[in-house]
Amino acid sequence: MNEGSFLLQVSTDQKLISAPYMTVKKRKQWNTGYPLITVAALKVENKIRVAISGLCSFPFRAFEMEEFLNNNQLSLEVRVNQAIGKLPSSVLNDVEGSSEYRLFVLKNTLIDILVELEKE
Repeated sequence: MNEGSFLLQVSTDQKLISAPYMTVKKRKQWNTGYPLITVAALKVENKIRVAISGLCSFPFRAFEMEEFLNNNQLSLEVRVNQAIGKLPSSVLNDVEGSSEYRLFVLKNTLIDILVELEKE
């Protein structure tokens, strides 16, 4: 939006409101503190959509990753590994967590999400 603009109304398609979804916040320790990675997933028209924050320096909707995640011809692990190969930027490596740890957490989180949403 441009400076000085304001939002009057938001409209959401009804199918998106009632769609199966899952959000996962992974923290380095316990259930408090800043999330290491947050993944939000939504199943629409039998396809899973994914948005991720905390992995790269910006939050993103994983359009290219979704193609691999939704390829049911492959095993879960292969789908997730191929999707991770399509990250839009380098993975953060800071005091919150190393890039290797973030990728480990992302991989396991995506597998959990796929297992759960593919039941729907």
